[in-house]
Amino acid sequence: MKQAPFERLVGVLLLAGLLGQRMAEPTDRQVAQLLLDYCGNDVGMLLPETVIHRHATRRLLRSAGGRITAKELKEQRPGATCPRCGSEMLPHVGIDEPDFSQCVLVECGYKQHTSREPHAD
Repeated sequence: MKQAPFERLVGVLLLAGLLGQRMAEPTDRQVAQLLLDYCGNDVGMLLPETVIHRHATRRLLRSAGGRITAKELKEQRPGATCPRCGSEMLPHVGIDEPDFSQCVLVECGYKQHTSREPHAD
C-alpha cells in the first residue's frame, strides 16, 4: 500500500525527533561507532567533510566522556526565547570564540554567550 506524502513526512519528522532524544544515551565511543557504521561510507573521499568526519570519529573514540547529562541536553535544545524581541534563539558552537546563542532575527542581532555569565553584544 502506497503511503501519502504528508503521512510519510510526519513519520520521518517523528522518527528524527525520537532519534535526537535517544542520541543523548550512548557514550562518546558508541557515537563514534555509529558514525563509522552509518556515516562513514556516505562521505566523499576527497571532500573537507571527510577530514572533519574522521577527526570527530577519532576524537570520540579516544574520549573518556560518557553520556550527555540531562542538564547538558537541556542546554543544547534550541527554543530559548530572545529577551530583546521574543524570537527563537539558535545555539552556535564557537571554534575561535565561546559558545553562544543568537536571535534568529537578523535585525535584532542579540547574542548571548553560554558561558557562566551571559553577555549581550
